[in-house]
Amino acid sequence: MMKNLSFTLIALIFLLYSCNSNPPKDNKTISKILQSSDNVDDNFELFIKHFSEDSVFQISRITFPFKQTITGIEDEKDSIRLINMSEFFEKFDFRTKEYNGQYDKWKQFVKIDGEKAVIQIRGIDNGIFVDYYFEKKNGRWTFLEVIDSST
Repeated sequence: MMKNLSFTLIALIFLLYSCNSNPPKDNKTISKILQSSDNVDDNFELFIKHFSEDSVFQISRITFPFKQTITGIEDEKDSIRLINMSEFFEKFDFRTKEYNGQYDKWKQFVKIDGEKAVIQIRGIDNGIFVDYYFEKKNGRWTFLEVIDSST
C-alpha cells in the first residue's frame, strides 16, 4: 500500500513538472496541490469542477489510452480510436451547463449511478449527442471514454 502511494505521489509530481509551464518550486506548493484534491472524490460535482479547472489533475484522472467512439450514421460502421496521452491536446471542460451560441445550442446533463457517472451533452435542434463516461476506481473518479453519436 505504501509503495503504491509513493509511486502515485512520484507520478503526480512528474506530471506537475511535465505538464505545467511554471512547475512548483517548493514542497509547500506541491503539498497544497495534493491537498486540494483530497476530497474531490466524495462528490462527483466537486470532482468535475476540479477536473475542468486543473489540467494537471485532469491528466492524472484520465485512463490512457481512452476509447473514443464515433457511432455510424445509418449503415456506416462505428469508428473507434484509442487516444494516448501524447495525442490528447484538448482539455475537457464541463463547467458550462448549457450553451446558446449562434450556431450551436446544447445542454449538459449529469447522471450518477453509484460509482459510475456519465456527462451527457445534448444539442438543441442540431444533432449534438455526446456522452463522457467516468467510473470510480480505487475510490477515485476517473475518465474512461467518450461516445459521440452526433448526427
